[in-house]
Amino acid sequence: MSQEEKEVKLTRPVVQVLGISCLSASISTVLTQPLEVIKTRLQAQTALRSQSTSGVFNTTNQIWQDSRLLSKGNSTLLAPPLGVRVRIFWSGTVPALWRCVPGIALYFSTLNLLEGHFPKTGWLAVDSLLLGCSARSVVGTTLLPFTVVKTRAEAGLSEGLSMFACLRKIYVQNGLSGLFRGLVPTLVRDIPYSGIYLVFYSELKALVVSRVDEQGIRTYQSCACALVASTLATAVTQPADVLRTNRQLHNQASPVAWYQVFRDTVRADGATGLWRGLSLRLLRRIAFSCITWTLFDHIHPIAVSHCGTTTANLSMPPAALSASATAPS
Repeated sequence: MSQEEKEVKLTRPVVQVLGISCLSASISTVLTQPLEVIKTRLQAQTALRSQSTSGVFNTTNQIWQDSRLLSKGNSTLLAPPLGVRVRIFWSGTVPALWRCVPGIALYFSTLNLLEGHFPKTGWLAVDSLLLGCSARSVVGTTLLPFTVVKTRAEAGLSEGLSMFACLRKIYVQNGLSGLFRGLVPTLVRDIPYSGIYLVFYSELKALVVSRVDEQGIRTYQSCACALVASTLATAVTQPADVLRTNRQLHNQASPVAWYQVFRDTVRADGATGLWRGLSLRLLRRIAFSCITWTLFDHIHPIAVSHCGTTTANLSMPPAALSASATAPS
């Protein structure tokens, strides 16, 4: 086999993993968007000045009631069709897709680029931590404007504008800083998440590999490792997600101070308010992971028949494949 043929065979699995990651991210984003809308409304009750004692059920019911009053021109539809009312639970889907799908490609590309040039410490956990943190910082910063628009749309503050119209409005009102509002908590949430996720995933997978037979680690075992790692990382980074949501929804020209956002959140709900929406975020992570691994499991027979690749080639690297699970919520 020539060198060129070898390079083609090595490249194809990379493209396939990237493609399946983007596909799974698109499907997962659309299917789980109602969870995002409810989570944003639940977390943002302080910023929106709504009742802070509302739980998931009451928040969902309030969104449903709000959907009864939809403006269309100068008239108000008091009894809109069911399909129109349900659509409110998919608010922010367009900016979510613009953020998530390019985010997967950017995360995957950055991870693979850094993997070849990143200095190795000799410690798998440390290498995974530094690699994951670096990749996520690039993604989080680059795509933050879409996150801001997505959050405002989910909270019902987009006023029916298109995504690009919202971007323009935010820029006109608040300048470039408005498009990157909430950068600090976004990075505080995403960088530790990716690092913690990769550390737990790598360690759990190494533990499983040391205990399995000669057939190697199976897909369901990798999936279990990903789910456990995702759950732990989500719980640790949830407070930053709550603070990010509230910061991005404040519409003042000058951003609200961090200590004020933190103080208002704790004053309204106590320390537990910093973990508002944790169950919804966990459900979304689980859905992302399940869809990703279900689709990825079907790559092997296709790749073998068309490219002659093996399972080992296609599992590189499962942590990067799970970039769909690391897409921030």
